[in-house]
Amino acid sequence: MVPFASEFMFMGKGRLCFKTIGCTPTFKENINNEVYVEYAMVHGNLYGTPKDSIDSFLADDFIVIMEIDWQGALNILKAYPKAESVFISPPSIEDLRQRLLDRGLDSEDVINQRVSGAEKEILQKTKFKHEIINFSLDTATKKLINIIFRENHG
Repeated sequence: MVPFASEFMFMGKGRLCFKTIGCTPTFKENINNEVYVEYAMVHGNLYGTPKDSIDSFLADDFIVIMEIDWQGALNILKAYPKAESVFISPPSIEDLRQRLLDRGLDSEDVINQRVSGAEKEILQKTKFKHEIINFSLDTATKKLINIIFRENHG
């Protein structure tokens, strides 16, 4: 069971406390205990995917879809060799820059950092079984659904 947002609050770096069951171990303790199948520091915050949560969904015959960076995806593929991998890329770096500018959420420096990071990430796309070029969210979503259907129904 996943608690609703109103049932938990963050308590310092990497510590999560639930109103009903108390606090979890720190994130770093969980890393040491190999709780996460993948984890990373992203923009100063620790993120991770607990192996148990994936395993419980798979045991119930759910298809698990994860939106993670390329490094985390490669760790998932090591732990779950039968997993499918899809790299979603922008039509071009210029399109990505324009989309970030159009959103109006980030400074020029942040946009430059994100575009620079994306240029490096795109070099990793050959490590994935599928690539979707995200010309539009609707089309990319349809392509993802098509890949999932094809891979599960031959």
